[in-house]
Amino acid sequence: MPRLAIGVIILLGALILALAVEAARDRLLRSAAPGLLVNLRGRRVHLYCSGEGGRTVVIKAGAGNWSIDWLSMVDSLAKSIRVCVVDRAGYVTMTTPTGIST
Repeated sequence: MPRLAIGVIILLGALILALAVEAARDRLLRSAAPGLLVNLRGRRVHLYCSGEGGRTVVIKAGAGNWSIDWLSMVDSLAKSIRVCVVDRAGYVTMTTPTGIST
């Protein structure tokens, strides 16, 4: 039984450490995120755009990713077109919506 208790303690410690690291990453990314905070229907939305062109491709970060995770793709695409990336509702610096988000 002591082995089980030690295993549980180690597992909980690892979980707490992982959560602390993720929280620190969140704070760093929020303070260092390039781009703008724009007002969209009363919500703050983080938007980063790069490149030039007649048309603009908009990437909506998803699958647990933030706009910051897409910056290398945006910068690569921006060599030939204008590209913007926006965070999903409730991520990074976007305020959480009160209604349905699509």
